[in-house]
Amino acid sequence: MNEFFLGMIEITAGMSFLIFVMLLGLKLIGGKFTAKCRYILWTLVMIRLAIPLSFGILPALIEVPVEPEPVQMQTPAVEYTPMPQNPVTIPPQEPVQMPSPPVQTPVFTEPEPEPITWDDVKAYIPHAYLTGAAVFLLWNLLSYRVYTAKILRTAKEADTGTQQIYEAVCRKKGLSRLPVLLVSSDVNSPAAFGLLRRRIVLPEIDFTENGLAGTLSHEVTHCRRGDLWIKAVCLLARAFHWCNPLVHLAAFRCEMEMELSCDEAVLAGCDENTRAAYGEVMLDIIKRCRRNRGALTTHFNPGKNAVKARFTNILYGSGKKRGLWLIAVCLVLCLIAGAIFGKPKLTLDNIQEQNGFTILSQETRELTLTLPMEQLPAYDEIASAENAHLELDAIPVFTTDTTEVFLHTTGVSGHSPEGVEKDVLYLGFDIRHTLTESGTIYTGTRVMNESGEHSYTSAFHVTQDTLQEYNRGIRWMGRGPSDQFHLYVDAALYTALQGDVEIGITLNEIVYARGNEVKIYGRENSESTADDSGAEQTGEFPTMEAYVTDRMAQETTAQYFAAEPDGTSISSQQKTANVTDTKLTVLEQKGELAGLAPDGVLECWRYKYLLKLDVPAEEVIPVGGQEVEDDWFDLEGQNGHTVVALRHTDGTYTILMDEMTGDGLDFTGYRNSCEEAIYDWYVKEYALGLPLYVEEWGDLIVPPEGERTGNTPVHRYDGDGWGIYIPVQAWYQSTDAMENQWLWRSSYNTGSTLMVDEFSHSLEDEYVTAEKQGYTPADSTKRVWKNHTDGLHSCYYYYENPNGGFWRVTIEWTDEGVTNDHANIVIETQIL
Repeated sequence: MNEFFLGMIEITAGMSFLIFVMLLGLKLIGGKFTAKCRYILWTLVMIRLAIPLSFGILPALIEVPVEPEPVQMQTPAVEYTPMPQNPVTIPPQEPVQMPSPPVQTPVFTEPEPEPITWDDVKAYIPHAYLTGAAVFLLWNLLSYRVYTAKILRTAKEADTGTQQIYEAVCRKKGLSRLPVLLVSSDVNSPAAFGLLRRRIVLPEIDFTENGLAGTLSHEVTHCRRGDLWIKAVCLLARAFHWCNPLVHLAAFRCEMEMELSCDEAVLAGCDENTRAAYGEVMLDIIKRCRRNRGALTTHFNPGKNAVKARFTNILYGSGKKRGLWLIAVCLVLCLIAGAIFGKPKLTLDNIQEQNGFTILSQETRELTLTLPMEQLPAYDEIASAENAHLELDAIPVFTTDTTEVFLHTTGVSGHSPEGVEKDVLYLGFDIRHTLTESGTIYTGTRVMNESGEHSYTSAFHVTQDTLQEYNRGIRWMGRGPSDQFHLYVDAALYTALQGDVEIGITLNEIVYARGNEVKIYGRENSESTADDSGAEQTGEFPTMEAYVTDRMAQETTAQYFAAEPDGTSISSQQKTANVTDTKLTVLEQKGELAGLAPDGVLECWRYKYLLKLDVPAEEVIPVGGQEVEDDWFDLEGQNGHTVVALRHTDGTYTILMDEMTGDGLDFTGYRNSCEEAIYDWYVKEYALGLPLYVEEWGDLIVPPEGERTGNTPVHRYDGDGWGIYIPVQAWYQSTDAMENQWLWRSSYNTGSTLMVDEFSHSLEDEYVTAEKQGYTPADSTKRVWKNHTDGLHSCYYYYENPNGGFWRVTIEWTDEGVTNDHANIVIETQIL
């Protein structure tokens, strides 16, 4: 959360500076450019503010120090309910007899409350900021919902004359998919609203024909240009930066320029008389009705502060500059504005601190990279290669226990850095790190040169005491734990080499160690185990083999069945034997799932082991699936054990579940993969409230009296942008579906079907088709249509596709097909 909050501070600081410059600049020269140009400028600003990411194109000019966050493991993208912890039971101990102290009168003092420090307050600032953003956004969305619901409650379709004028305006504007036109007594001004289902609403006032055409043309232009989406971007930007008044001012200017540019688009190519008539229409509307206040609606009626600007633009808006260069400059400034103020770029020191490592010291060191001459390609070989470069096998040139530098590419440079001659070679290097519990890592560092600029320094020389420096001949890509850099080398010098090549380079030497504080499931782990080296580990076991070994070591006794003394039957009472040895026969990983559990990756394993007992093998009689193999026994009589374990980032394991795998029953059950089974088990075990891959509908289905259907599982079928639950039992997916169609049929040959179709035409056209087919809507939303003809029951369910068009789910069954022959047939109508 702190990273996100600091990123937003970085963006809002940089963009505030840009907004201030734009406000000042447009006040001075904005009148020379079209309203469309100014609208695009403010739209770019709002889009940048609505994207909570720092692009990091340029280094920050003013770096704000960032304190490392408390040590904790990563939190997954899903909502997580902490795992219930088993209470620690402390065994009772004998009381220690202490000598009786002299009798004294106790004196009680009220403990002084700890003062509230700035650190205490600072910890809650990100939470307060995000809470404010959420409240601001929810309030505006709720207000918008109330506003539109009030309009739609009293809205009615426009009369025939108004509709004809509206359709003519839409044709003129080239709008193929017409928004719904409504008239409402609860609207104060002509407006457009609806991001997915666009609507235009008019107040109940008498418009002249020209006034109506101008008003509708204005709102249709908003819909055609997608201005409502820009309104949504403005709302999101204001929510992210709710405490910055400059952002609210920028959003106001963007929406005002939106209206001005819309007027401009409507009046493009019109003469002065037409412009004057349009202005009269606006003046008439201003007199008759008030301005709309919806957050995600357009408003034809401007506020009083914008009236002058609107009329000036209407009457004198022609002949202005398009300002393409100004838009390009604004786009560049929006991309780099987040770098004006910001936190330091990601470097190894703060990365490691955030992951539990402490930086003990760091300083720059001069190191030598050695290129083995016999492994380097000849210049001619490089120059003749495809794309003028060769991908090499990784050639190590510098190696320690924690840091390795590899040469991986050589090529001919076509864009050498400043100060380096053209037609030189470049050598591409990678720096890779192996993090241990403590050590020294070498990574890239910036050095301030004499001119005050940041650069990287290096020196290139060969073994024959020939020295040639390329202080600016190195280019770095990336900083931190995965550095890459290119070193530029003179081609003539390269061809003259006779021995190994040595490169002197400046790197950052960082000495680090892992801190003692680690966390499991959000609590401090005071019982961390240690490996052979004494280093602490996060999980209970270093490997799954270690867990299974520990599990088998707990088998000291075993219960078994033996024959009765007469040898004719098996004893009803089990006997106990000592376990003399154990043997692991199966240990396999079945699958893994990342991104769901906190602190690591969920894995599913299966293991099985056999026992040897201190009784004669012939005395033990296997029963109920128990097995015997050369005097080794499986006395559990099942299919081994299924384990769900959490693998932490350090490779250690915490065991979450260890259960017997039933007689031939797999952990996956009805699921398609072990990953789905892990997901469902974890979601149910920790009550995450997420949808399951396989659900049980037993509580939803009512079988006939006296009959039972067993469990009724359903599988989530995922399509492209949609998903649907399909009963697993007695249903199958048909192969005779058409394109953009998915079909499931009853396995009982009842004629019942479930079908999903994807269509690209509009829902309005689909409703007409459904009505012609004899379907009637179930309610006013028209989302469900039903038809019952000649014993055939059929229903349509409609769902809008955000990318255009819609999906239709069709269910069908017949009175003749759904009989009482089987419980699973009777419940088909309930399932559908």
